Amino acid sequence: MTEKEILGAFGERVALHKLRHLGRAKRQTIQHAGDLVIDGVRVEVKCSKLTKVNAKKRGWQFCLRRDGHTDISHSDVVVLVGLGEHCETEKVWVIPVSVIREDRRKINIVRGSKSKWGFWHDRWDVVAAMVEVA
Repeated sequence: MTEKEILGAFGERVALHKLRHLGRAKRQTIQHAGDLVIDGVRVEVKCSKLTKVNAKKRGWQFCLRRDGHTDISHSDVVVLVGLGEHCETEKVWVIPVSVIREDRRKINIVRGSKSKWGFWHDRWDVVAAMVEVA
Protein backbone atom coordinates (compact mmCIF):
# COMPACT_ATOMS: atom_id res chain seq x y z
CA MET A 1 0.00 0.00 0.00
CA THR A 2 1.16 3.50 -0.76
CA GLU A 3 1.16 6.25 1.88
CA LYS A 4 -1.92 7.79 0.22
CA GLU A 5 -3.75 4.47 0.35
CA ILE A 6 -2.84 4.00 4.02
CA LEU A 7 -4.00 7.55 4.78
CA GLY A 8 -7.28 6.94 2.93
CA ALA A 9 -7.89 3.64 4.71
CA PHE A 10 -7.27 5.32 8.08
CA GLY A 11 -9.77 8.07 7.25
CA GLU A 12 -12.34 5.46 6.25
CA ARG A 13 -11.86 3.64 9.57
CA VAL A 14 -12.37 6.89 11.49
CA ALA A 15 -15.61 7.61 9.59
CA LEU A 16 -16.82 4.01 9.76
CA HIS A 17 -16.37 4.00 13.55
CA LYS A 18 -18.47 7.19 13.91
CA LEU A 19 -21.11 6.12 11.38
CA ARG A 20 -21.76 2.65 12.79
CA HIS A 21 -23.87 4.06 15.62
CA LEU A 22 -26.13 5.84 13.08
CA GLY A 23 -27.10 2.74 11.12
CA ARG A 24 -25.78 -0.16 9.12
CA ALA A 25 -22.55 1.34 7.80
CA LYS A 26 -20.33 -0.72 5.52
CA ARG A 27 -17.47 -0.29 3.12
CA GLN A 28 -18.54 0.34 -0.46
CA THR A 29 -17.37 -2.04 -3.14
CA ILE A 30 -19.04 -0.37 -6.13
CA GLN A 31 -16.72 1.98 -8.00
CA HIS A 32 -17.91 5.61 -8.26
CA ALA A 33 -20.38 5.28 -5.39
CA GLY A 34 -18.45 6.65 -2.39
CA ASP A 35 -16.18 4.90 0.10
CA LEU A 36 -18.88 3.93 2.60
CA VAL A 37 -22.63 3.41 2.55
CA ILE A 38 -24.91 3.81 5.53
CA ASP A 39 -28.51 2.73 4.93
CA GLY A 40 -28.31 3.88 1.30
CA VAL A 41 -26.48 7.18 1.97
CA ARG A 42 -23.21 7.29 -0.02
CA VAL A 43 -20.26 8.70 1.92
CA GLU A 44 -16.93 9.77 0.41
CA VAL A 45 -14.07 10.05 2.90
CA LYS A 46 -11.04 12.30 2.42
CA CYS A 47 -8.11 12.34 4.82
CA SER A 48 -5.27 14.87 5.08
CA LYS A 49 -2.19 15.21 7.21
CA LEU A 50 -1.43 18.62 8.70
CA THR A 51 0.64 20.52 6.15
CA LYS A 52 1.55 24.01 4.98
CA VAL A 53 -1.46 25.42 3.10
CA ASN A 54 0.06 28.83 2.39
CA ALA A 55 3.25 30.77 3.16
CA LYS A 56 2.48 31.24 6.86
CA LYS A 57 -0.28 28.85 7.91
CA ARG A 58 -0.65 25.13 8.48
CA GLY A 59 -3.82 23.20 7.85
CA TRP A 60 -5.36 20.54 5.66
CA GLN A 61 -5.88 20.17 1.94
CA PHE A 62 -8.52 17.78 0.63
CA CYS A 63 -8.74 16.78 -3.03
CA LEU A 64 -12.40 16.48 -4.06
CA ARG A 65 -12.13 15.92 -7.79
CA ARG A 66 -9.25 14.77 -9.96
CA ASP A 67 -9.75 13.26 -13.38
CA GLY A 68 -9.38 9.50 -13.29
CA HIS A 69 -8.76 9.38 -9.53
CA THR A 70 -11.49 10.83 -7.33
CA ASP A 71 -14.85 12.53 -7.64
CA ILE A 72 -17.21 13.36 -4.78
CA SER A 73 -20.16 13.98 -7.11
CA HIS A 74 -21.13 10.29 -6.88
CA SER A 75 -21.70 10.66 -3.13
CA ASP A 76 -24.29 12.29 -0.89
CA VAL A 77 -21.91 13.48 1.80
CA VAL A 78 -18.15 13.94 2.15
CA VAL A 79 -16.30 13.37 5.43
CA LEU A 80 -13.02 15.28 5.71
CA VAL A 81 -10.63 13.86 8.32
CA GLY A 82 -7.85 16.24 9.38
CA LEU A 83 -4.92 14.60 11.14
CA GLY A 84 -2.76 16.36 13.74
CA GLU A 85 0.99 16.56 14.35
CA HIS A 86 1.28 12.88 15.29
CA CYS A 87 -1.30 11.55 12.80
CA GLU A 88 -4.07 11.52 15.40
CA THR A 89 -7.56 12.58 14.36
CA GLU A 90 -7.71 16.30 15.12
CA LYS A 91 -10.75 17.57 13.21
CA VAL A 92 -13.55 16.05 11.17
CA TRP A 93 -15.93 17.92 8.87
CA VAL A 94 -19.13 16.31 7.57
CA ILE A 95 -20.37 18.20 4.50
CA PRO A 96 -23.30 17.46 2.18
CA VAL A 97 -22.01 17.28 -1.39
CA SER A 98 -24.93 19.50 -2.42
CA VAL A 99 -23.34 22.56 -0.71
CA ILE A 100 -20.01 22.17 -2.53
CA ARG A 101 -19.76 23.90 -5.91
CA GLU A 102 -19.52 21.44 -8.80
CA ASP A 103 -16.33 23.07 -10.09
CA ARG A 104 -14.51 22.99 -6.71
CA ARG A 105 -11.57 20.63 -6.97
CA LYS A 106 -10.15 20.94 -3.45
CA ILE A 107 -10.82 22.37 0.00
CA ASN A 108 -8.10 24.02 2.07
CA ILE A 109 -8.79 24.56 5.77
CA VAL A 110 -6.31 26.58 7.83
CA ARG A 111 -5.81 25.23 11.35
CA GLY A 112 -7.51 27.43 13.93
CA SER A 113 -9.16 29.71 11.37
CA LYS A 114 -12.81 30.61 11.05
CA SER A 115 -13.62 29.42 7.55
CA LYS A 116 -16.93 28.77 5.84
CA TRP A 117 -16.27 25.08 6.37
CA GLY A 118 -16.21 25.51 10.17
CA PHE A 119 -20.00 25.20 10.26
CA TRP A 120 -19.60 21.59 9.16
CA HIS A 121 -17.16 20.59 11.94
CA ASP A 122 -18.35 17.34 13.57
CA ARG A 123 -21.77 17.57 11.90
CA TRP A 124 -22.58 13.84 12.04
CA ASP A 125 -26.23 14.90 12.38
CA VAL A 126 -26.13 15.65 8.63
CA VAL A 127 -25.66 11.95 7.88
CA ALA A 128 -28.24 10.99 10.52
CA ALA A 129 -30.83 13.24 8.82
CA MET A 130 -30.02 11.74 5.40
CA VAL A 131 -30.36 8.21 6.80
CA GLU A 132 -33.82 9.07 8.18
CA VAL A 133 -34.93 10.27 4.73
CA ALA A 134 -33.35 7.38 2.77
